[in-house]
Amino acid sequence: MARLLLDSLAASIPFEETKSVETLAAWISRQGETDTEKARILFTWIARNIAYDVQEKFAASNYYEDTLISERALSLRKGVCMHYAVLFCETAGLMDIEAQLVTGQTKQNSVLSTTGHVWVAAKLEGKWYLLDPTWAAGGVNGMRYIKRFSPQWFMTPPDTMILSHLPTDPQWQLLEHPVSLIRFATGKDVPGFDQKYFAFNDSILQYLKLDEVQKALITVGRLKESFKNDGTFPGDSIAKKPRLDEYNLNFVPVIYNQAVDHYNSAIAEMNRYIAHKNKQFTPAIPEATLRGFLSSAAIQLDSVKTLLGYVSDAPYRQLSDIQKKMALTQEAAGFLQNEQAFVDRYYKTPVWKRKSLFYIRKKG
Repeated sequence: MARLLLDSLAASIPFEETKSVETLAAWISRQGETDTEKARILFTWIARNIAYDVQEKFAASNYYEDTLISERALSLRKGVCMHYAVLFCETAGLMDIEAQLVTGQTKQNSVLSTTGHVWVAAKLEGKWYLLDPTWAAGGVNGMRYIKRFSPQWFMTPPDTMILSHLPTDPQWQLLEHPVSLIRFATGKDVPGFDQKYFAFNDSILQYLKLDEVQKALITVGRLKESFKNDGTFPGDSIAKKPRLDEYNLNFVPVIYNQAVDHYNSAIAEMNRYIAHKNKQFTPAIPEATLRGFLSSAAIQLDSVKTLLGYVSDAPYRQLSDIQKKMALTQEAAGFLQNEQAFVDRYYKTPVWKRKSLFYIRKKG
């Protein structure tokens, strides 16, 4: 179906069918035959019907924390880049179209943005493509939004998209030779990086099998590698600000919260052990069970240390919480070590003498 016809279909969607992602997806599914046709109708409708919220762009609130992003966009008929991209991805998902949010930074007229941006990668007919419904909707001049449909941001070729959009995770460049931040910012290659081959299809395939924490760890690893490769250059702090903001706002909380979950699991296992020890291990339970409480707690604490290690250089307020949690983890690990030694001593002691181990004799 010709794109002009698809765009006219987007213009004909009844208002009642656009009040929720469910009704919007159902209507489009009845019109489009292929994933590409459905994606085009959705893309065009969003770009033409959701206005850019200039006030929200400059507001102090963090729109990344909005849990009703699509609902807000459809209700108010406006939003910022996150609303455009999430609305597309959620609606596409209901049509069985695989779509992913792509976060990163942009450049216009050789000027780097100091804020982050969100666009979309969609798998259409078995191949990944890049789309930016926000830029397709129009532009901002000062504090004024200028509505102007720009269809070139649908299925934009990767080698064109990279001229203005740099993903935080290089796999979403969809390029076999990813571009570094320094090349994006200055046009100069980073030896050993900008010429490196990258099998992005294989990387994406493995990435999508991971849970959210594993995805965050992978992306943080690549983000830190990019900082190491980029080094410093003119405008370095401005160029890296969007990535640091994203690291702090998106990835640090995910990894830190997972570390807290592991810590709480360790404490729960330790408390089970303590409950038995307070009763002098009576009634008796199998040695393997008793040791299992401690070994399970130790494994959880090791996970805490590993996760906190990923974000130990968090640049903002989370660093204090991370350091406190690491100190508590070290303290718990010390307690575990002592208790493991106690259990060893307990089982090496003759049964008739074991109760004496629970009493601390005062000197003097």
